[in-house]
Amino acid sequence: NDRIPGRCSSDVALVETYLRNTYINAAPVSVRLDFARSGDQLVLSWTEAGFVLQVNTDIGNSAGWTDVSGGNTSPVTINLKSSGQEFYRLRQQ
Repeated sequence: NDRIPGRCSSDVALVETYLRNTYINAAPVSVRLDFARSGDQLVLSWTEAGFVLQVNTDIGNSAGWTDVSGGNTSPVTINLKSSGQEFYRLRQQ
């Protein structure tokens, strides 16, 4: 049964249409993350507004992404570590 108690089926259809058009049919936003190395620093930059830079030390851990301090404004300068790996991505805010 696709009916919500206290709601008519046209209300449900309206909500379903709104959600489908807002979230399912929304066009993905493409943004390019540029990088440049300067000595022991990495400079990450992007041109699109509304994104925050995130870091993860284990690319296989989807829950491991955290916001980089100051990562809501481009560019961001990262001090490179002598060991280990870090992965970076942009998340739309």
